[in-house]
Amino acid sequence: MADRVSENVVFLERRKGSESSLLEKVAYDHEPALRRFLRIRLSGHPDYEDLVQDTFVRLARQEDLARKLSQGESSTRSYLFSIAANLVNDRHRQLATRQSHDEKLANEPRSYQFGASAEDHVAQRQQLKLVRKALAGLNAESRDAFVLSRFEAMSYREIAERMSISVSMVEKHIIRALSAIRKKTRTSKG
Repeated sequence: MADRVSENVVFLERRKGSESSLLEKVAYDHEPALRRFLRIRLSGHPDYEDLVQDTFVRLARQEDLARKLSQGESSTRSYLFSIAANLVNDRHRQLATRQSHDEKLANEPRSYQFGASAEDHVAQRQQLKLVRKALAGLNAESRDAFVLSRFEAMSYREIAERMSISVSMVEKHIIRALSAIRKKTRTSKG
């Protein structure tokens, strides 16, 4: 811990004049408590060390620092902990944003994940529209059998039981759906 305090002091000494000695005093007086505060707030995650550093960096960058730190020990500590708490909140927001972004990527089609071109995206959307049109043109039983098979991952036997038809009839409905989709997508290419 003494090494970390001295690292902060070296950084803080870069400030000129009385602010440098003021920052040095703040580091010596409050860094151990700040470390405990951040370690608890971040559940012991190793990033707390970085946030200790970032807190002092933000403090050192404050305008009119001498005035802000001249209000007494408890005011100085409160100000320092406010900076640290804001950094923790920023970190949590960044992690939440990153996690949300990662979840969106995981749920997008593979072509989006691996950098498909804009043309590929347009072509995929057009293909999807054609498949939807083909399915819309089918009778309800063929469409339902296809959807249950491809999107609900049901076996032909499960579909037959659900629709109260034979397995061979399920096969015919799915063949009809695949044929309509194939026909619709081929005619759009030519």
